[in-house]
Amino acid sequence: MNAHGIDVSVLSLGNPQLDFLENGDEAVHVAKRINSELQDLCSQYPARLFFLGCLPTTASLPAIHSCIQHLQTLPLHRGVVMGYRGFGNGLDDPSILPLFHTLADQKLPVLPVSLGFSTETTMAITRMYLAGIFDSVPGLQLILSHAGGMLPFSARRIERFVKRKSIWDVLRGNILLDGIVFDKIPLRAAADAVGVERVMFGTDHPLFPSLRKEGLYDICVKNRDAAEACFGKDASEYEGVMGANAVRILNLR
Repeated sequence: MNAHGIDVSVLSLGNPQLDFLENGDEAVHVAKRINSELQDLCSQYPARLFFLGCLPTTASLPAIHSCIQHLQTLPLHRGVVMGYRGFGNGLDDPSILPLFHTLADQKLPVLPVSLGFSTETTMAITRMYLAGIFDSVPGLQLILSHAGGMLPFSARRIERFVKRKSIWDVLRGNILLDGIVFDKIPLRAAADAVGVERVMFGTDHPLFPSLRKEGLYDICVKNRDAAEACFGKDASEYEGVMGANAVRILNLR
């Protein structure tokens, strides 16, 4: 963070989340332990570190709700992270609707993390749209990695297949994006699709090794340079993507 001039970061658990824990009781115990440890870690760096909590999606719905209640006692959490498998049948599975309603009611944004990167993100959110998830839970807020995959490019095609509320209303009302695309062209498309005020800088650290030898992390540098080339370093849009949007959306204060 110091090397790249990053003032504040939001931490989250990486893949495969807790999906590999088949025993629901064990998953609940592990989720609460991880969330408590993240709270303890972030509290060592006041105003610099926050976190997204993890959920035990192999547990029963009441048990998952108990984890959400526990998470609400941890002041440095700013949302939740989960895999795209949901309860085992994807995020368009009707059985997950009660959880989405709870997360929306609690105003907890959800970062679904994929194993299939942009392709899985595109497929999963398309299925959610076609299944009417966003009609059923209009307050649901998703943070999509990799600038939403192909969604900015395929949005109009997606909404041709079923009569739902406009895909553009979903993108601009339910979807938040990171800016991890390395280039100004896809970043511009992402900003136009959801609104530049809903795009946030991301690092992917430490998931991929850096090729740089001077101590800087490739992805941080490339995404910063892409934002500068797209918006201009002195523009308010650049300031928003590089930090102000996340501070506002996730209340990083």
